[in-house]
Amino acid sequence: MEGPVVPVESRPVGACAQKTIHVDDGGHPGHEAPPLTPLPQRISIVSRHCGGGKGVQFRCACRIILGGVIELAVSAFDLDALRVLLNSVGFAHICHLSKEFDYLSELARLGPLVGQFDGAVVRDVRPDPAVGNSTYSPSNTRELLAHTEWFEFPGLPPRFVALWSVRTATGSGGETTLADAYPFIDGLPAELRSTLLSRRYSWGPSVGLAKVGIDYRTKHQLLERVRGELVIRFPCDDRCLDYDDDMNRFIELGRAYFAEHSTAVRILEDSMLIWDNWRVLHARTAFADTNRHLKRVLIADYPTRDSKE
Repeated sequence: MEGPVVPVESRPVGACAQKTIHVDDGGHPGHEAPPLTPLPQRISIVSRHCGGGKGVQFRCACRIILGGVIELAVSAFDLDALRVLLNSVGFAHICHLSKEFDYLSELARLGPLVGQFDGAVVRDVRPDPAVGNSTYSPSNTRELLAHTEWFEFPGLPPRFVALWSVRTATGSGGETTLADAYPFIDGLPAELRSTLLSRRYSWGPSVGLAKVGIDYRTKHQLLERVRGELVIRFPCDDRCLDYDDDMNRFIELGRAYFAEHSTAVRILEDSMLIWDNWRVLHARTAFADTNRHLKRVLIADYPTRDSKE
């Protein structure tokens, strides 16, 4: 990202409907503009979840879409700019990547790459003819519900998730939907938030993972503070072994929030979507094109920070 990035608080740009907009010197919606028009001025970012409300400035070529998705024109991978964007709104849709872009080496600059459940660094996300839509799985074409990645696995979840497209689905559907969940957590009843921070739930593998020989038992909270930051684990199904009314209430409220505040992103073959898995819920819309093919990488917390035992 050569001179890209970031405007706006982590809230929808609701007044702009579906229009692509500029942000003027004051950080307010301006006139309609063609996509990715370079902006000569600086843009300030102010977010209550980023640096105590301090503004951060970058020169950028960008556009803002309803819901706070900020698309960046990229020529060089500006890591500092990306981190500011992830800290400000939780996710970034990076556009116009060259065919020579080295995803793994560039993403490894953000943090250590984490092996997937099968040990592979890169996971292919595409329909498997052997997995019908009666099974809840990313390996078919059905809708996936809001969740965070690795909510059920032992240890700390990956900090970031990156997706890029090998083949974008034709026709409708197949978008990745996202919502920053920190405002949702702030709005929870105090007693429920306190329970989710303290109660440790028991977890095991999904039926699909158990079928391929993956087995474990672990315990952790749904909300956890790690080095002063909040980690959200948001389940999409019943992998919890002691599911209770508080978890059910958390999921129901979270799904309602997601339905109102999520933004859909179609990942094209020259773009990449990255989000902070500790704070952003994500899902997938159903689609019909069985040739849809994405690549997924999981990234641990910033390498400058101590890992948690």
